[in-house]
Amino acid sequence: MLIALIPSKRGDEGFFGLRIAQEMIEVIEGLCTGCAMCVPVCPEEAISCFGFAQVNDRCTECLICLEFCPLGALEKKKVQREGHG
Repeated sequence: MLIALIPSKRGDEGFFGLRIAQEMIEVIEGLCTGCAMCVPVCPEEAISCFGFAQVNDRCTECLICLEFCPLGALEKKKVQREGHG
């Protein structure tokens, strides 16, 4: 996980915005056929499959599922969340 403190746009002296960038596994629904090959290999049980794969917040980005998806329907993607510190 990458964490960066960035000066706030509010202009308050000493106020910083907290931006957290982390990687997550995203399912490309157009490619996923629901074969569920990714489900049993996830050590955190973070993937379910009902029609197509869904990754929940227990995912630790270990990337094992990417190796087992025969269609490449799973990809690593960076997401950003913002907060205030």
